[in-house]
Amino acid sequence: MDSEFSPADFISFQCNICGQENEVPAVNIDREKPSCKRCGSNVRYRSIIHLLSRELFQKSIPLSSFPEDKNISGIGMSDWQRYARILAKKMDYQNTFFHKKPRLDIKDIRNFNRTLDFVICSEIFEHIEYPVSPAFLNLRLLLNNQGFVLFSVPYIITDRETSEYYPDLYKFEIIREKGTPVLRNMTRDGEVQAFRDLKFHGGADSTLIQAIKRLIFRSGNSVTLEMRLFTKNSLINEFRKAGFTDISFFHKEELKWGILQGNPCGLLIVARPG
Repeated sequence: MDSEFSPADFISFQCNICGQENEVPAVNIDREKPSCKRCGSNVRYRSIIHLLSRELFQKSIPLSSFPEDKNISGIGMSDWQRYARILAKKMDYQNTFFHKKPRLDIKDIRNFNRTLDFVICSEIFEHIEYPVSPAFLNLRLLLNNQGFVLFSVPYIITDRETSEYYPDLYKFEIIREKGTPVLRNMTRDGEVQAFRDLKFHGGADSTLIQAIKRLIFRSGNSVTLEMRLFTKNSLINEFRKAGFTDISFFHKEELKWGILQGNPCGLLIVARPG
């Protein structure tokens, strides 16, 4: 974590998801590391609730204080269950998944509500099969004209375009080869490809068994294989091509909620259509 705090500093904050008062070493407050001693929320989850509150109610309030209003409609895409359950009680919200019901494939939204007030899409688009541009367009199509998307993916700050790892996927599976997971693919032209050194969401798994449990298969068991690395510029371009004109990267720290921004390449994005 790159901040003004030293390893000896403690941060006192209230979790805006469960309400717990915490006092935590500053070095333990990280984008993905659990830092609330009751619910285990991390900076990313608390940032999502902070931004959702700000965009819906024009102020940042804890989740418990969200008004009950079933006229507010939204969906999550594999949202964290601890806050998803509360959102479902407060508003017309549904948490969706790629691999189980209620299922949403963001590249095929033919049977989905297209008048939503918000979509939460955090750490999803790096796992979608190539090409990814139609998924950005479908995010826009899910929203009403005043709606917004809360979005995050890993990205880098460079002039390059998105790095696509597997642009020719067609018929593919992940197999074990000498104890290592290997992505085997046949392209539309019949070329056979094999990819090693696969990247999975959250980094390398500690054991092969854990890795195999989290592999993508064509049947859609889960979506954890990293397909690409975005750049900041390519993200902005994808949103603009899809019809989003108001695109903001959330830089501000909110110490009262335990939100420290240590990673400039992992900031949450709020995008609204024009």
